[in-house]
Amino acid sequence: MVNKEIVISKLYNSLSLLDSLAKLNLKIGNKCILYSGEKELLAISRKNIQSPFSEIIKKVFEKPSSLIDEDEFLDNNLLSNLLKKIIKKAIAVRLNHLGFCYRVQSAIQERQSIISTTAKSHFYLYDMTSCDNSLWLFAGNTKEWRDPLLEFLPIENDLGDKGIDYLLPHIHIDIETGLYYEEIIKISNSILKELRSINTTRENGFVTRIRIWLGVISGINIYLDLATSINNTRYMRKVMLKKI
Repeated sequence: MVNKEIVISKLYNSLSLLDSLAKLNLKIGNKCILYSGEKELLAISRKNIQSPFSEIIKKVFEKPSSLIDEDEFLDNNLLSNLLKKIIKKAIAVRLNHLGFCYRVQSAIQERQSIISTTAKSHFYLYDMTSCDNSLWLFAGNTKEWRDPLLEFLPIENDLGDKGIDYLLPHIHIDIETGLYYEEIIKISNSILKELRSINTTRENGFVTRIRIWLGVISGINIYLDLATSINNTRYMRKVMLKKI
């Protein structure tokens, strides 16, 4: 059974650490708050997540990974040192989005569910063409392209990938760096020293992100995604994201 509170606490601690080092102004009192279009998109404390999309987010906790048998998370000092080095070198650090990836029986039905939830909020839902035919849905408001979004990636059960039971569900923190991917990998290797696998995400042949597995808590994986210089957030928000 998933201990939701412990997972949320780890996510809160990671966001708080990022906020304190990069001065993102997420922390207000005892919460980290994501604003999009001047409205509260998500608020996370040590114990819970509040959002107009809470009904969707809670699905991440319904089917834990097969890694539920043992918790493991990157040491806080190592994470702090990694973020410090990235921030020191980065051209600009910004929280791009907070992503939620989880298994569903039908991606089409889940898309409609997310559309219905969005209709009850003050936000918009956007679709982006994926590189693997899966759904990439973003919620928020792109009017101010610098504001963070929420990403939802519902994955159908019949993908046939045996490793999916370990990789899903997951939550990822996606931050922009403006750095070349080689530089991000060099910094990451110097701090982590093979304690974590460092994976690249490619789109159209270009490395767009470096993904670092921070760990698994109560069967929920948490990743840190470091976007590379190839990303053009303004272009993505204004051109590539299609309002549903």
